Amino acid sequence: MIRQDRQSGIYGSYTHALIGTTYSSEGDELSNGTPAVDLTNTTVRNTTAETEVTDYDALSGLMPDRTNVDALDPQVSGSIDKAEDGTVMTAAMVEVISEEINYRDVADYFLALANETGESLTNLKLQKLIYYVQAWYLANYNVPLFRAEFEPWIHGPVIPNLYREMKAFGSNPITLTLELEEVEKRFDDDTLEFLREIADVYMPYGAYAMEKMVHREQPWIQARGNLATDERCKAIISEESMRTFYAQRLKAEEREDED
Repeated sequence: MIRQDRQSGIYGSYTHALIGTTYSSEGDELSNGTPAVDLTNTTVRNTTAETEVTDYDALSGLMPDRTNVDALDPQVSGSIDKAEDGTVMTAAMVEVISEEINYRDVADYFLALANETGESLTNLKLQKLIYYVQAWYLANYNVPLFRAEFEPWIHGPVIPNLYREMKAFGSNPITLTLELEEVEKRFDDDTLEFLREIADVYMPYGAYAMEKMVHREQPWIQARGNLATDERCKAIISEESMRTFYAQRLKAEEREDED
């Protein structure tokens, strides 16, 4: 159904953060009032404008490996002074290149596309679109496009956090002010092409039709086990089950194309 041939990684957008002398968690502010950004699973490049840091613990939460400054990108490691015990002596204003797209980026893409085309997009349908993005991405590249867990709810796969974020709209179309041109800037060209292909295939379907689709597919069925169709379920649809099932569908379609 969705076939891509490129080698893929996980992509993201640019943000800036000042590594200062205080830090606790994302959403907090540094001592100078700059919003703190969690740099876990990110690549850090282009250091400038050094600022004093006297304790490596001040960077807690900022690095993939909190005990070893060498976990930083080599371009940064070479420009940061550190004691023999690994204590960071200086830090810098950095440009952070996130290696991860998040589920909200993908949701915003479909919501902005709906705004552009005049289509109605409910929470129910949005969840299915994002599920199929992840499923076909796993099938093509063996890695997820974003990090999130889907639960096999009664009406299909759901990212609970996204559901709660959109819950205020109920069963009505989601109305958020999002410009497609601006949202598309969050993605590289290849990922954007992939999202457009998903949209071409699935956007024409209604939410109920997509619900019937996922109810016939093994990842949702397996995750629910022996539960009745009207029972709540908090299990997780595994990425492996998604990758395997949709990769098999790709292979089947390739064989059909060859015949």
